[in-house]
Amino acid sequence: MLKKIIVLVLCVAPIMAFAQNKFGHVNSQDVYNAMPEKATVEKTLQDLATNYENEINKMRDEYNKRVKEFVDKKDSMPQSILQARQSEIVEMEQRISTLNQTAQNDLQKKQQELVQPIVDKIKKAINDVGLENGFIYIFDLQVPAILYHSDQSVDVLPLVKKKLNIK
Repeated sequence: MLKKIIVLVLCVAPIMAFAQNKFGHVNSQDVYNAMPEKATVEKTLQDLATNYENEINKMRDEYNKRVKEFVDKKDSMPQSILQARQSEIVEMEQRISTLNQTAQNDLQKKQQELVQPIVDKIKKAINDVGLENGFIYIFDLQVPAILYHSDQSVDVLPLVKKKLNIK
């Protein structure tokens, strides 16, 4: 019995020594760019950005109008009205600045909210491709940590696209 186990181990060991590890690579940005959801995300973000931009432009127009009016009439205004108008102008500057910052934050949050489900879907597809095709590793070429990949590395982009039903 012991001889059979030893013979079996000696027969299997060379086979396992010659077994190759299967490595693959994919550029996740290429997958994302091929996703049909990308267009919807970009349209939604562009619409939101346009809404904020329009509102900020309205505020800037009103601000410029007030500044021009202030400059034109400052010599004829009493000191108390002059100070009140200056305060209004400073307050308008602060509101514009605040809205600008809010717009940037909202756009970042919305982008994260819209992109994360797509990223999760891509990760799941890559994991599924790895499991189904026996890959040991699949490297993302978008991440700059990969300094070299040989021709023996398999590009799994077509497999991931197929998994996601993308042409």
